[in-house]
Amino acid sequence: EDGFETNSDNAFDDGGGVATNLNGAGDQHIFRDYNPFDIPEGSTINGIEVRVDWYLDSTSNTNSLSVELSWDGGTSWTGAKSDITETDEEHVASLGGVSDTWDRSWTPDEFTNENFRVRVKSNSTSSRRDFYLDWVPVRVYYTEPEEDLTPPTSQIDSPTEGSFWNSAIVISGSSTDIPNTTVEYVTLYYWDDDEGDWVEITQIANEGGDEPFEWSYEWTPDFEGVFDILAEATDDAGNTEESPQVNNVYYDFTDPTSEINYPEEEVSYTYNMWEEELFGTAQDENSGVSKAH
Repeated sequence: EDGFETNSDNAFDDGGGVATNLNGAGDQHIFRDYNPFDIPEGSTINGIEVRVDWYLDSTSNTNSLSVELSWDGGTSWTGAKSDITETDEEHVASLGGVSDTWDRSWTPDEFTNENFRVRVKSNSTSSRRDFYLDWVPVRVYYTEPEEDLTPPTSQIDSPTEGSFWNSAIVISGSSTDIPNTTVEYVTLYYWDDDEGDWVEITQIANEGGDEPFEWSYEWTPDFEGVFDILAEATDDAGNTEESPQVNNVYYDFTDPTSEINYPEEEVSYTYNMWEEELFGTAQDENSGVSKAH
């Protein structure tokens, strides 16, 4: 926009030249690209201070310099703050301050080059007034978020201890991390006796940032056996929980075998010889035999 169009880049440095707005009553100029503010994610913005080092060619009539801020690339603006001190020699004015948020709540990502703008407007009752701006720096006051040292917590809803499966084992549950961060992912493991360690089954990402994070996975083991299963949640801050586990989950897709011992095959029995009961054996190496029909 028109205003301080002559040597406008000089306003980014203290000394060494000024940005000039000749016959500038009502003119305004937008300054941008203030990075790096380097505000940590999650910080609370407490206040914003804009400093203007400026002066006039003459103090006659009524003159002031006002500043507005934008957080969305110049689409929206705060209300203006003005310095009404009139000097024909450079003076320093501070607008805003340590606890002044310019009547809105800010987030750290609103201070990027893409979003943050400073609009400086020259005000005068004289159409021939000249304005000179030496420097327009911005200082942001913020409080960093407290370090998160609390791990998330999880519970396993399925499978239950001692359950039997002859198809894919459904491993499901939920994880939560309150109050400051969110569960980033959950890793599922099973215990391998041969390795003497937990072996990863899969990792489930919390892509939607859900709180709590409800998760589920269908696991088909590579072999039959009795498994201990563990769920381990990790939050955005990198904290990992002391993980819950469920033990003695049976995975068995092999049918049991059975043998009839009495009556014997191809033997004829009279009424007096028949013992009225059947005898035999049934066996299953993995999960055992529940009953025989």
